[in-house]
Amino acid sequence: MTTISGSATTISGRDRMFLAFDTPRTRQHVAFVATLGLPHGAEPGHLGRTLWRMRAAQPVAPPFNYRLPRRRAPWLARAWEVVADSAIDLRHHVRCHTLRPPGDMNELARAVSLLHSSPLDPARPLWEMHLIGGLNAAADEHFALYFKFHHALLDGEGCLRRLRHMLSADPADDAMRPLWGVVPAPPAGAQDTASRPGGVEGAPGLVTGPGAPGVVTGPRRGEPDDSISQQQRRRRRIMPFTATRTVLNGRIGPSRAVAMSSYDLDRLRRVAGASGATVNEVLLAVCGSGLRVYLNDRGELPRHSLSAGVPMSVREPTDLRAANVFTLMVIDLATDVADPVERLRRIVRASDKAKSDLRAMSRSAAERHGARISVPLVLQHLVGLAGRVPPPYNVVVSNVPGRGRPSYFLGAKLKAVYALGSLCHGTALFMAACSSNGRLHLTITADRDTFPDLRRLRVHTDEALDELTRRAG
Repeated sequence: MTTISGSATTISGRDRMFLAFDTPRTRQHVAFVATLGLPHGAEPGHLGRTLWRMRAAQPVAPPFNYRLPRRRAPWLARAWEVVADSAIDLRHHVRCHTLRPPGDMNELARAVSLLHSSPLDPARPLWEMHLIGGLNAAADEHFALYFKFHHALLDGEGCLRRLRHMLSADPADDAMRPLWGVVPAPPAGAQDTASRPGGVEGAPGLVTGPGAPGVVTGPRRGEPDDSISQQQRRRRRIMPFTATRTVLNGRIGPSRAVAMSSYDLDRLRRVAGASGATVNEVLLAVCGSGLRVYLNDRGELPRHSLSAGVPMSVREPTDLRAANVFTLMVIDLATDVADPVERLRRIVRASDKAKSDLRAMSRSAAERHGARISVPLVLQHLVGLAGRVPPPYNVVVSNVPGRGRPSYFLGAKLKAVYALGSLCHGTALFMAACSSNGRLHLTITADRDTFPDLRRLRVHTDEALDELTRRAG
């Protein structure tokens, strides 16, 4: 019998939303994949010893010791149950796998696709850590960590803060600090500009990612541009639930497909600087361009532009316990224009308008703004209309900031961090970027039934950055 410890912890309304979305076809867990290089001179059995140490790493801190109190209609529960350490079996939560040869990034993507398709056990705390060996990238022995958690427990910003606590700047640091073990304190006097609407530079993200100040080559932001038509001005802001229904926006199945790419961050910065954009806006343009080519090849490109739902954190610097603290913007991806440079210009205008609106809001008003999108979407799911009526947006595009300096886990150097999103009926595609070590790592999470050929979308997205670099960088 499971031992319950302490008092129940209230489930907030925004966290309950992800419990309402959760069905066998729309599992609401999200994840991060970190790839790491084995420490120099690592002896055989290093990963086995790492697994043993991770399974011994208790106590388990909130929210990773929270369990659902009911199986049926969990969104109606008022509070989480807090599970005692003695009842948390870390052999279940921390597991090990080995990739089949050749152990390349395609094999990792296949393994992660399977892991991301499997549900979390609702009878246990809603998270898992998977240690994946056999990754041989560029003739260097690597391994990966796949950490999956229910979105009702935590958002991407909160998880990344714990991941940073797990890592060290010292390659000789051998201390085990599991991200499920301790809630890290913010550094004294820390300023987290990405968490405040008024401090946002970039457009997308669970929090906004790296931005580039850019050299403005056209009219400065906020100044009128006589070349913009009235129709273009109206397009600057796309309203939720007015998106054109596409193949991306139907009912989805239970299986997920994952594709990964990695880009030199300086390439995006050069494009941003030459275009008067931010890196985040360049990312949106790359994603929009890749989608345009992909849908056009399938004969399914809509006449009207696609739009992106863009999560943005409004988390305070000291807020490390709240599970989900973000709002949503809807940005025009300008997929109805063929020219990639003009597409970027239109995205910049749409992003400027959305960020200006967000900066004018208080934190609570920004959260309510996000609720005006999420609450109707939850109701659509509960009554079975989601995926059958116009969606709030066509695709989710997110940017999660990583760590700029070298980082290590038990002496293993962090190479890359990839972020995986959750899907729901009406939104079969989630494109998420995360930066580390001077690179931007893009993960495409999709419904396998909708995207049986997901690698093609990844290739088109890579080619979109190449073209934009030639044209604007």
